[in-house]
Amino acid sequence: RTNGIVYVTVKNSIFQSSKAKTPVKLTGFKHKIFNCNFWECADPVVEKGAISSGMMFENPRFEKKSYQLSPKSKLKGKGENGSNIGLK
Repeated sequence: RTNGIVYVTVKNSIFQSSKAKTPVKLTGFKHKIFNCNFWECADPVVEKGAISSGMMFENPRFEKKSYQLSPKSKLKGKGENGSNIGLK
């Protein structure tokens, strides 16, 4: 019997301005989080063998009235395979 979500991979995502005490919690060796940015929110919880790498804690610096990264954003090129973190 399986309980809960069996396999989760979170990548190239931005978590920002969340009031949640834990915006992301991954428990167990089948769960992974890569190349994500956390800004103005709590840190992710990764435990019991879950894997994390490439975490960033930077201001995403969006273009005005948009969720596109500005040219000055430190998230540009930091995603998987040199892509940007955030929306494509």
